[in-house]
Amino acid sequence: MKYLEASIQLQQTALTSCDGIIANQLKWLENYVNKNKAATLVINPFLKIYTDTIKMLMNFVSISYDLTTSNIQSYTRTLNSLNEYFFGIKGGQGEIEGVPISES
Repeated sequence: MKYLEASIQLQQTALTSCDGIIANQLKWLENYVNKNKAATLVINPFLKIYTDTIKMLMNFVSISYDLTTSNIQSYTRTLNSLNEYFFGIKGGQGEIEGVPISES
């Protein structure tokens, strides 16, 4: 459980960091445009490309998480099937040092 908590916390911290970096970059670009009104014609297409790139990367991250979650669920189902077939242990059953899991 500690591993799971640590990995979730790492993911949350990484995503928060990404959000902060993107927010700071957008704020910088907004300030730049506000100070240099003549450069707006050049900045607008750049912002569109930048925003589309960020959306694409976030979709990639989302798909990666979905695939990883799917793989983990598949492995879990496989292990549950193997446990039931070879050891007669159904989900949530079994013993650790002679004590049923439900009591430990």
